[in-house]
Amino acid sequence: MTWINYWLKYANYDEIKKEAERRGMFPPPAIPPPKIYGTITAGELVELLPKTYVGFDNNTYAVRKEIGYNTQYNLTSIDEIKRWLAWNQIDKREYKLDAWDCNTFAIATWGAYLLWGENTVFGAVITGGHMMNWALDYQRTKWRIEPQSDVITKGFAEDSAHFFLSSREEEKTVA
Repeated sequence: MTWINYWLKYANYDEIKKEAERRGMFPPPAIPPPKIYGTITAGELVELLPKTYVGFDNNTYAVRKEIGYNTQYNLTSIDEIKRWLAWNQIDKREYKLDAWDCNTFAIATWGAYLLWGENTVFGAVITGGHMMNWALDYQRTKWRIEPQSDVITKGFAEDSAHFFLSSREEEKTVA
Protein backbone atom coordinates (compact mmCIF):
# COMPACT_ATOMS: atom_id res chain seq x y z
CA MET A 1 0.00 0.00 0.00
CA THR A 2 1.43 3.38 -0.98
CA TRP A 3 1.61 6.11 1.60
CA ILE A 4 -1.13 8.11 -0.12
CA ASN A 5 -3.52 5.15 -0.15
CA TYR A 6 -2.74 4.51 3.51
CA TRP A 7 -3.32 8.16 4.34
CA LEU A 8 -6.60 8.25 2.41
CA LYS A 9 -7.77 5.08 4.13
CA TYR A 10 -7.04 6.21 7.68
CA ALA A 11 -7.27 10.00 7.67
CA ASN A 12 -10.65 11.46 8.45
CA TYR A 13 -12.55 13.37 5.78
CA ASP A 14 -12.20 16.76 7.48
CA GLU A 15 -8.40 16.45 7.51
CA ILE A 16 -8.35 15.51 3.83
CA LYS A 17 -10.70 18.34 2.89
CA LYS A 18 -8.69 20.95 4.85
CA GLU A 19 -5.43 19.79 3.28
CA ALA A 20 -6.96 19.83 -0.21
CA GLU A 21 -8.34 23.35 0.35
CA ARG A 22 -4.97 24.50 1.71
CA ARG A 23 -3.32 23.23 -1.47
CA GLY A 24 -6.00 24.85 -3.65
CA MET A 25 -7.17 21.48 -5.00
CA PHE A 26 -10.84 22.43 -5.03
CA PRO A 27 -12.63 25.70 -4.38
CA PRO A 28 -14.84 26.32 -1.37
CA PRO A 29 -18.61 26.29 -1.98
CA ALA A 30 -20.03 29.31 -3.82
CA ILE A 31 -21.33 32.25 -1.84
CA PRO A 32 -24.17 34.63 -2.70
CA PRO A 33 -23.23 37.79 -4.65
CA PRO A 34 -22.65 41.05 -2.77
CA LYS A 35 -25.48 43.29 -1.67
CA ILE A 36 -25.55 46.46 -3.76
CA TYR A 37 -26.13 49.73 -1.92
CA GLY A 38 -25.63 52.31 -4.65
CA THR A 39 -23.78 53.28 -7.81
CA ILE A 40 -21.02 55.63 -8.92
CA THR A 41 -20.13 56.89 -12.37
CA ALA A 42 -16.67 56.35 -13.82
CA GLY A 43 -16.14 60.12 -13.78
CA GLU A 44 -17.08 60.42 -10.09
CA LEU A 45 -14.80 57.50 -9.30
CA VAL A 46 -11.82 59.05 -11.10
CA GLU A 47 -12.34 62.28 -9.10
CA LEU A 48 -12.07 60.34 -5.82
CA LEU A 49 -8.69 58.85 -6.73
CA PRO A 50 -5.44 60.68 -5.98
CA LYS A 51 -4.10 63.01 -8.68
CA THR A 52 -0.37 62.85 -7.93
CA TYR A 53 2.19 60.86 -5.93
CA VAL A 54 5.80 61.38 -4.89
CA GLY A 55 8.18 58.86 -6.43
CA PHE A 56 11.32 57.24 -5.03
CA ASP A 57 13.31 60.18 -6.42
CA ASN A 58 11.13 62.71 -4.51
CA ASN A 59 9.67 64.07 -7.76
CA THR A 60 5.90 64.44 -8.14
CA TYR A 61 4.17 62.41 -10.85
CA ALA A 62 0.61 62.08 -12.12
CA VAL A 63 -1.25 59.03 -10.90
CA ARG A 64 -2.27 56.69 -13.74
CA LYS A 65 -5.85 55.46 -13.71
CA GLU A 66 -7.04 52.69 -15.99
CA ILE A 67 -10.76 52.39 -15.46
CA GLY A 68 -12.89 49.89 -17.33
CA TYR A 69 -15.28 50.54 -20.16
CA ASN A 70 -18.32 50.81 -17.89
CA THR A 71 -19.81 54.25 -17.32
CA GLN A 72 -21.24 53.22 -13.96
CA TYR A 73 -20.17 50.87 -11.15
CA ASN A 74 -22.06 49.33 -8.26
CA LEU A 75 -21.13 50.01 -4.65
CA THR A 76 -21.21 47.47 -1.84
CA SER A 77 -20.09 47.49 1.80
CA ILE A 78 -16.65 46.66 3.14
CA ASP A 79 -18.36 43.88 5.12
CA GLU A 80 -19.44 42.26 1.84
CA ILE A 81 -15.87 42.49 0.54
CA LYS A 82 -14.58 40.99 3.81
CA ARG A 83 -17.10 38.14 3.40
CA TRP A 84 -15.72 37.41 -0.06
CA LEU A 85 -12.10 37.65 1.11
CA ALA A 86 -12.83 35.14 3.89
CA TRP A 87 -14.28 32.78 1.28
CA ASN A 88 -11.57 33.32 -1.32
CA GLN A 89 -8.52 31.04 -1.06
CA ILE A 90 -5.91 32.95 -3.08
CA ASP A 91 -4.24 34.33 0.06
CA LYS A 92 -3.50 30.71 1.08
CA ARG A 93 -1.04 30.30 -1.81
CA GLU A 94 2.63 30.17 -0.94
CA TYR A 95 4.65 33.28 -1.81
CA LYS A 96 7.36 32.56 -4.38
CA LEU A 97 9.56 35.37 -5.69
CA ASP A 98 8.97 36.01 -9.40
CA ALA A 99 6.29 33.29 -9.53
CA TRP A 100 3.64 33.98 -6.88
CA ASP A 101 4.65 37.40 -5.60
CA CYS A 102 2.72 40.60 -4.90
CA ASN A 103 1.63 41.31 -8.45
CA THR A 104 0.42 37.74 -9.01
CA PHE A 105 -1.55 37.77 -5.75
CA ALA A 106 -3.12 41.16 -6.57
CA ILE A 107 -4.05 40.26 -10.14
CA ALA A 108 -5.38 36.81 -9.20
CA THR A 109 -7.46 38.29 -6.36
CA TRP A 110 -8.78 41.04 -8.63
CA GLY A 111 -9.67 38.55 -11.38
CA ALA A 112 -11.43 36.20 -8.97
CA TYR A 113 -13.35 39.14 -7.48
CA LEU A 114 -14.55 40.21 -10.94
CA LEU A 115 -16.32 36.87 -11.31
CA TRP A 116 -18.27 37.46 -8.07
CA GLY A 117 -18.40 41.21 -7.50
CA GLU A 118 -21.41 42.28 -9.60
CA ASN A 119 -19.44 45.18 -11.12
CA THR A 120 -18.56 46.66 -7.70
CA VAL A 121 -15.45 48.82 -7.27
CA PHE A 122 -12.50 46.50 -6.58
CA GLY A 123 -9.22 46.72 -8.45
CA ALA A 124 -5.44 46.57 -8.24
CA VAL A 125 -2.98 49.35 -7.44
CA ILE A 126 0.77 49.77 -7.68
CA THR A 127 2.05 51.54 -4.61
CA GLY A 128 5.66 52.08 -3.60
CA GLY A 129 7.00 49.25 -5.74
CA HIS A 130 4.33 46.88 -4.39
CA MET A 131 1.05 45.74 -5.92
CA MET A 132 -2.09 45.24 -3.89
CA ASN A 133 -5.86 45.58 -4.23
CA TRP A 134 -8.14 48.54 -3.58
CA ALA A 135 -11.86 49.04 -3.13
CA LEU A 136 -14.44 51.76 -2.67
CA ASP A 137 -17.51 51.07 -0.55
CA TYR A 138 -21.00 52.58 -0.77
CA GLN A 139 -20.04 55.30 1.72
CA ARG A 140 -17.24 56.18 -0.72
CA THR A 141 -14.63 55.12 1.79
CA LYS A 142 -11.36 54.10 0.14
CA TRP A 143 -9.71 50.83 1.16
CA ARG A 144 -6.45 49.09 0.37
CA ILE A 145 -6.26 45.32 0.65
CA GLU A 146 -3.14 43.21 0.99
CA PRO A 147 -4.02 40.13 -1.11
CA GLN A 148 -1.35 37.93 0.49
CA SER A 149 -2.95 38.25 3.92
CA ASP A 150 -6.37 39.86 3.33
CA VAL A 151 -5.44 42.69 5.72
CA ILE A 152 -7.67 45.69 4.98
CA THR A 153 -6.58 49.27 5.72
CA LYS A 154 -8.66 52.41 5.38
CA GLY A 155 -7.40 54.92 2.81
CA PHE A 156 -4.87 54.76 0.01
CA ALA A 157 -1.11 54.82 0.48
CA GLU A 158 0.46 58.21 -0.34
CA ASP A 159 2.64 56.61 -3.02
CA SER A 160 -0.23 54.97 -4.92
CA ALA A 161 0.95 55.38 -8.50
CA HIS A 162 -1.27 53.35 -10.81
CA PHE A 163 -4.90 52.28 -10.28
CA PHE A 164 -6.54 49.50 -12.29
CA LEU A 165 -10.26 48.77 -12.39
CA SER A 166 -12.08 46.94 -15.11
CA SER A 167 -15.25 45.16 -15.90
CA ARG A 168 -15.79 42.05 -17.94
CA GLU A 169 -16.13 44.28 -20.99
CA GLU A 170 -13.52 45.97 -23.15
CA GLU A 171 -11.20 48.36 -21.28
CA LYS A 172 -10.26 51.94 -22.04
CA THR A 173 -8.00 54.42 -20.29
CA VAL A 174 -9.93 57.23 -18.63
CA ALA A 175 -7.11 59.34 -17.17
